[in-house]
Amino acid sequence: VSAFDTESFIIDLKDRFFKNYPIVPLRQQIGGTPAIMAICEDDDGIFWFLQERMGLYTYNAKTGELKSYKDFPQTKNLELHSVVTLEKSKQEGKIWVAPLSNTVIYQMRQENLHMYLDKEINLSHTAPNPGSIRTLYEDRTGNLWIGTDNGLFMYSAKDNVSMPIHSVGGRVSAITQTTDGMIWICTEDGYLYKIKSPEERESFYIKKDFMAMDATSDGVLWLGTKQGNVYRYLSDTGEL
Repeated sequence: VSAFDTESFIIDLKDRFFKNYPIVPLRQQIGGTPAIMAICEDDDGIFWFLQERMGLYTYNAKTGELKSYKDFPQTKNLELHSVVTLEKSKQEGKIWVAPLSNTVIYQMRQENLHMYLDKEINLSHTAPNPGSIRTLYEDRTGNLWIGTDNGLFMYSAKDNVSMPIHSVGGRVSAITQTTDGMIWICTEDGYLYKIKSPEERESFYIKKDFMAMDATSDGVLWLGTKQGNVYRYLSDTGEL
């Protein structure tokens, strides 16, 4: 759990333990309590996180060692001062990074906390007005789905090309995938989309300002709204 103005922490629901991570080196750097705005753990157990006003860091929780993107020649000039989301990639050892209020996505990796840029995707090369990136989701086939405040895009790792999904518009707030392989998109203006392929989709207008969504292994979608309400959506019956 990334925490604002207090220690970040881990809650283990299986073994029922709770552990704080005060990140002492960062406290020493900023002269105060860390404000972690986004967090992600890679395949090596290294945490990537965004410290408010300081940018992207890699952190080894076992040794306490900490590195900033500014420490490395390849990343110090990238737009990593503020990040809207960090997502672990299904490609081993890699993560996706989306800078705040931007059309660019970085695929990155680390070796001994040293950050490397492997790939850059720029949606402005795909559409004239793609909007700023808000959310990312990599599906089980390796396609990266990208939600912006002006619609939906898909990046095919196989073909190394990104494309707009013209049938989905509005401010995309969350993306997930159910066990049947369907991609689900929700928007702030109350739409829920079910996507089988870039050319095939269904839409449902539910009149809720959705902000978050996830799917459980039984095919049920869970959706959260701006008002703090949580809903269960049964995809086979359409019941909310």
